[in-house]
Amino acid sequence: MIRTFLVLLFIGFILCGFSQKSCSKLLLNIEAAFAQNTNAASSIQLYENSCFSADCENQCEFDALKIKFYRINGDYKSALKYGEKALSKKGVDTYKAQILLEIAIIYYIQEDMDKAVRNLHQIISLSKIDKEIEAKTFLMLGNAHKFLGNTNYATRYFSKTYRSAKILGDSTLISSALNGQGLIAYGKGKRTNMIRAINLFEQSLSFLSNQANEQSLKIKNNIAAAYLNLKEFKKSEKYFLDCALAYSENGDFEDLVVVYNNLAAIYIETKEWELAKDFSGKAIALYSDELSGYDMIPEINLTLSDLYYHEGNYKVSREYYAKYAQQELKRLNAEQSEAVIESQERYDDLRRTKLINDLKLSKKRTEVSNLRLQNWIYIILVAFILIIIGAYFLINARRKKEKQERKAALNRAALQSAENEKLRVSRELHDSMGGTLTVMNLLLGHEAEKDPSNSNLVLLSETTKSAIDDLRRICRDLYPSELKISGLSASLGSYFEKLNNSQEKVRFILDAPEEIILDAGFSINFYRIAQELTNNTLKYANASEGKLMITIADGKFTALYQDNGQGVDSKRLKKGVGLNSIEERTFSFKGKLEFKSAANQGFSAKLIFFAENIAASDDSSL
Repeated sequence: MIRTFLVLLFIGFILCGFSQKSCSKLLLNIEAAFAQNTNAASSIQLYENSCFSADCENQCEFDALKIKFYRINGDYKSALKYGEKALSKKGVDTYKAQILLEIAIIYYIQEDMDKAVRNLHQIISLSKIDKEIEAKTFLMLGNAHKFLGNTNYATRYFSKTYRSAKILGDSTLISSALNGQGLIAYGKGKRTNMIRAINLFEQSLSFLSNQANEQSLKIKNNIAAAYLNLKEFKKSEKYFLDCALAYSENGDFEDLVVVYNNLAAIYIETKEWELAKDFSGKAIALYSDELSGYDMIPEINLTLSDLYYHEGNYKVSREYYAKYAQQELKRLNAEQSEAVIESQERYDDLRRTKLINDLKLSKKRTEVSNLRLQNWIYIILVAFILIIIGAYFLINARRKKEKQERKAALNRAALQSAENEKLRVSRELHDSMGGTLTVMNLLLGHEAEKDPSNSNLVLLSETTKSAIDDLRRICRDLYPSELKISGLSASLGSYFEKLNNSQEKVRFILDAPEEIILDAGFSINFYRIAQELTNNTLKYANASEGKLMITIADGKFTALYQDNGQGVDSKRLKKGVGLNSIEERTFSFKGKLEFKSAANQGFSAKLIFFAENIAASDDSSL
């Protein structure tokens, strides 16, 4: 019994292997039938009858080929139905991509571009995809977006097709990508775009190695049409004649009629009337001999109307134009009828969809009304909270501003009080001690003249003179009298000159307008700021130069102080008494202050004051 079972198992394995080989061979036969444009129905039927146990990969490949068979035979309904069934199976991504591509081609033929694009994007999203299928997918996406008028997307996908086809070395796909880009340029209409379109078409044609196939003829037609648009009639004529010869040899009489009509139009433009009549006659003759039962294309009647009009035969021209108008009216009526039918179908679909949606919505109406009520409550609560928060921040900002203004006013008053006190002390010293020391100096000088040999009197006289000089300097430091007499620029100039004369370590430079009329309180405060900045440079900077630049423009007083000292990292810049004093004096006049410093890159301070805060009390302005 065991021996019998093993024999049967061995025979089963042999038959299974034979079946798989036979199925693979049948698939090759189906593909060969498609390549040779022969009927693949018998091979498909044989596969279905004998390959019920085919492996997953073979079955997926067969599904893709069967959909292609339905598509080639125009049975789009069966193809789509079989495609949906095939996609529900688990299979190899490569053959799933083929199935999706076949379905996309059907939607493209039916001009349902949205569905075509959706299927094509599904192909791109697959993890494993054949490079050739990927290139074809990019090409179809380019054509679909071109049809929808999305020229930017179309150009992008044609470029992707070109790159993928270059890697594959597929000249046909490269040619199609270039032709697609050329058609986009052609559609833009301007002369430069038309020239670019011709270049792209010619590149596209060069990749076909002068093959007289359908694609090369389409490209030549495109080149001819572009040259016709540019009114380069001889070049256009050459390509149209090539196409006419090929269509005549292939028996493609419908396209041949269009080419003959275009040639007649060229000869009308070049006033070669006999040739125009000849090709118009050839086009009409084709309808009698080869295209009986077909309606004559309206463009032929329009061309004939133009021809007779240029010859001056207005009666015949009018007759042909009337035929053209009737055909166009008939075509428009047919299009309107199709549009009405399509609209009715869409209306029926919408009606069915509406009924389904109404059933769904009826279950949600109560929920929606409750949600609306809840939403309104939430909106009111959120609005109320936002108003409270906004009011809080507004009041807080106002209080902060008032606090800053009060602080600035207090600082300003304190600084003004300090300066007034310094002025008082300076005057007291000058008027009391200054007078006393001056009198002492005169008396001692008089006594020294009487007794020059008395060295004590001479020393005492010189000491008194030195004390008078020190007193003057102290009074000047307490309150620079030049501010009231000469103004801020002159006072700063005098101060910088004394600094330069008193030491040789640092050279100080002032760059300021000659006359600045400002508030007296601001002038003394800015003078103190300049003193603090120069003192910092002398004490800490180890610099060779310090420069103060003052500019007045657009209602702003801007001061920039810089030195070339050793500097310090701005993060480690410590604000001592001097820098804090500068900040307080700046903010007391609502100014802006910015310190900058970096190691071995010096130190700078930028101050900005606004005219309304520092203008002189006598209405002098910046």
